[in-house]
Amino acid sequence: MNHQYHNRYTNPRRQQPAAQAISETQRWRLAARMHLLSWCLVLFVAFHLAGCASVPPTPDHQLALNHHEFMAWDFVAKPGEQISITNQSDIAHSLYITSPAGQVVNLGVQLPGRTVYWRIPRDGAGDYLIQCWIHPIIRATLQVQGIAKKTDAAQTLTPAETKSVAQKPDSAALHKTH
Repeated sequence: MNHQYHNRYTNPRRQQPAAQAISETQRWRLAARMHLLSWCLVLFVAFHLAGCASVPPTPDHQLALNHHEFMAWDFVAKPGEQISITNQSDIAHSLYITSPAGQVVNLGVQLPGRTVYWRIPRDGAGDYLIQCWIHPIIRATLQVQGIAKKTDAAQTLTPAETKSVAQKPDSAALHKTH
């Protein structure tokens, strides 16, 4: 008995399906869809790359971490403001912030020379504890003052007086604990 190995790739007697004719309209629609998909892909990649190369935000206040302590700062933080923390030491740190309500915000690993950004919650008046997971001795308390309520006396101040009152720093804004 003569057996010959045949499969769908080598069997010459297997009938190939007839090629379906595509109308000109269908061909045009397919080309338009392919064109639209390619533009969507281009825009997706462009937006993704634009997000990677974005300029860092401009912080309202800056903190610096030098080896095993925070450098002194002379500002009064307010809810909604953005704080930058720059690692000026030659070792990595892993900073986290504990809110007055006990919520923890992990700022991640901060390599030497890198800056991390954190925005104070809008309803976040109180004392915030800034610490390093790796070096527990590194800790500082950032006091955040609440937004002052408008009173009749505050409404009678001139804009120049309001500006001078708002710019006076509070000497108790910095409390280091070791």
